[in-house]
Amino acid sequence: MNYNKYIFVLCIFGGMFASAYAQSDDVSYHKAPVAKDTSKIKHYDWLQNVSVGGNFGLQIGSYTYIQLSPHISYHFTDWLSSGVGFSYMFIQNKDGFTPPVSAHFFGGSVFAEAFFLRYLCAHVEYQLINYKEDWRVPNIDAKRLWSNNLMVGGGYYQKPSDNYAIYLLLLYNFTDTPDQDVLGNPVVKAGFSIWLK
Repeated sequence: MNYNKYIFVLCIFGGMFASAYAQSDDVSYHKAPVAKDTSKIKHYDWLQNVSVGGNFGLQIGSYTYIQLSPHISYHFTDWLSSGVGFSYMFIQNKDGFTPPVSAHFFGGSVFAEAFFLRYLCAHVEYQLINYKEDWRVPNIDAKRLWSNNLMVGGGYYQKPSDNYAIYLLLLYNFTDTPDQDVLGNPVVKAGFSIWLK
């Protein structure tokens, strides 16, 4: 009996099977994952120039004052930034000498800041505030009005680390008028900023 033919055919099929198995094995286990090149993405990552923060105030008693003013800024360079903000204020006066007053104020603002001499900041801001005209003396027929406020000034700005900064600003309100005297003059702001990245 000639077994040479059978052995030859078995060797051929065995070699083909081993070759097919080896190829699938290479594809399944030895193919390296494709790594993404993130160097360009990091270079143009705009979030590293964005900061959020704001200021708040709280006083509770016969005269209650609550203020929340968050903002978001984009820093074009190390010395120049611009941003938008939102403001909400609640005032309630129950001192016993005047009729009780309760008022809600809300609005928005746009601002620009320039930083210099390491600890100083120049600030210009335009803020619109919506308020009820009877916030000092109650009136049933009172309407809601808009107060325009253009404030310019500056103050102390310190960045203790790359992640946050604190500030104290003294601003003069150039559009302050007696009938729209919502913010008063001068305007003092103290707050913080936190960088997103």
